[in-house]
Amino acid sequence: MRPFLSIIKILICALLYSGFAFSQQHSEKLLARTWKIDKLSISGMIIKADKKQRGDYLDLNTDATFTRVDEGIHYKGTWTWEKEQQRIKLVYQENQQKVFFKVKKIEGNQLILKMEEDWKNEMLMYFSAAKFPCSI
Repeated sequence: MRPFLSIIKILICALLYSGFAFSQQHSEKLLARTWKIDKLSISGMIIKADKKQRGDYLDLNTDATFTRVDEGIHYKGTWTWEKEQQRIKLVYQENQQKVFFKVKKIEGNQLILKMEEDWKNEMLMYFSAAKFPCSI
């Protein structure tokens, strides 16, 4: 009976370790897709995307480049996943400006981001993944 329990303990430890290692890379792989804006939450008040915002998206490519459309204006640059802080860093090509988005939730086809520089209002952005292949 003891050898059987030892094997079970080893298997459980291996599964826990592999799950932890998987989760470290899992978020970055989940992020690399096209995310379309659904709604915003400002200080707890839900606001659906208006006519201008309905075409907004954030396209995070696997080659660490991004395209962002914000109220019809296109931006390009590079992105990195900072797993310790659980945030995305965007560096805009045009002016090298850095913007940080805290990942509040990423689950399946849903992504919730908070702009870290937003200290006045608690603003959350709710995104849904575009269908693969990503085309807007």
